[in-house]
Amino acid sequence: MKFFRVALAAITAAAIYLPSAASGGEIACATTYAGRRITLVVPNAAGGGYDTYARAFAPALASTTELDVRVVNMPAAGGFAALKRVTNAPSDELVLMIESVSDIISQGDIPAGVDNWMNRLNPIGLIHIDPEAWIVRKDVDLQSAKHLVASVSSLEAGILPIVLTAHLLDIKVDVVSGYEGSGALMSALLRGEGDMTSNSLTTGLRSTAAGEAKVGLVLTEGPDPNAPGVAFLAGEGGLVWQRSQGLSKEKQEERLRLAIAVAKASATARGFFAPADMEQKSLGCLRDAVSAAVKSDGFKVALEAQKRPIEPRDADETVIVINDMLSAFHEAEAYLKKHPELERDARATR
Repeated sequence: MKFFRVALAAITAAAIYLPSAASGGEIACATTYAGRRITLVVPNAAGGGYDTYARAFAPALASTTELDVRVVNMPAAGGFAALKRVTNAPSDELVLMIESVSDIISQGDIPAGVDNWMNRLNPIGLIHIDPEAWIVRKDVDLQSAKHLVASVSSLEAGILPIVLTAHLLDIKVDVVSGYEGSGALMSALLRGEGDMTSNSLTTGLRSTAAGEAKVGLVLTEGPDPNAPGVAFLAGEGGLVWQRSQGLSKEKQEERLRLAIAVAKASATARGFFAPADMEQKSLGCLRDAVSAAVKSDGFKVALEAQKRPIEPRDADETVIVINDMLSAFHEAEAYLKKHPELERDARATR
């Protein structure tokens, strides 16, 4: 299943560069930056969440590099065009992309000889980790639900947060795919074309603020402080724990373990990525600059003004987060390989 083909070693190798040493490093970077500018690629249209983060980040990065930072939106092909633009960039170009870890992993059509797109990128900073959430119609009761229709952009994107999650909850799910963007998914839900969809918790809370739908489940290991009173997926007291009380101890423990893996792997970890082929001195300088910019007061203030969450991590911390997510992906992959019928049975006929 291409959704999970990831090389862990490649991610670890991406973090081998050590931060520049004091003023000597700063002088070297100033020389490296001379006469250049930075291109920040956004794989979404202007005005969306990623675009908001990028335009708030551009001034912070400009401050740490003293370079012009240009934001370029490339929403074509569901982010695939942006991914190709960055990974195929010349080695001497200062270019980076803002994207979700899980979205990079799930991209298909990789070039021959490359195991996964993540192999062609260097993670150099993280903005925020947003848990995935189920957004449901107001009349849906997940405590007793037995059969749901889910609206998604693609079946591949829904394998973890919807198909495997529903399986762990003993809920039969039919997946209707082909919707583009959060707005289309919410419209489908409100029109009654489906019972639920999934999205990041931040997006879910924004889209349900009018009260026409609700966040019914947060894919976390324990209660989420940003969604008080909302059911959570994993851990004692979670929805998997509640709905598996009649199973054997061994079966319940397996489901609880998988629920934790799903929670970790399905989270939206928004970060910055540079091409793996970028020349080493440029990569090192850009890596340090991004690490400083994501933790700068200017970036924080800009996001707070937009009411966007921020939980910044530098490049080394970002690699640790990604490795943890990849371990969760692999655990889910092993289970799905044993149960190929889950994907087959989820395909809706309409």
